[in-house]
Amino acid sequence: MKKIILIAILIVYSFTVSAQNKLENSSGVIFGVKAGVNFATITGDDTEDVDTRTSFHAGVVVEMEIFDKFSFQPEILYSSQGAKGSSDGMDMEIKYDYLNIPLLVKYYLAEGFSIEGGCTSRNFIISRW
Repeated sequence: MKKIILIAILIVYSFTVSAQNKLENSSGVIFGVKAGVNFATITGDDTEDVDTRTSFHAGVVVEMEIFDKFSFQPEILYSSQGAKGSSDGMDMEIKYDYLNIPLLVKYYLAEGFSIEGGCTSRNFIISRW
């Protein structure tokens, strides 16, 4: 029950954060925060009994206007991932923490509606079993 409440809070928080916490200055630079829910798992040999681990990601965003409809958006995001499962009758949870640094180009199709693409650097921080 506690996990369901936590997931609901994170979902509501992610929509609230992305919609309201943006600071824009006169030079066309927007600062904001980003948060959301992760649904992660592990695949490969001997992973039939592995279940999805629900966790979160959060970080900061800077959007810099390049042209009228184009922007550059670097981000720094903490992301908690992993999986759940059982082995030899024992329940276990594998936790991986990452620092992701996406570098995105954003094109506005209409005001408030955009598409984006780019590359990301994923830096492994720590794992816990």
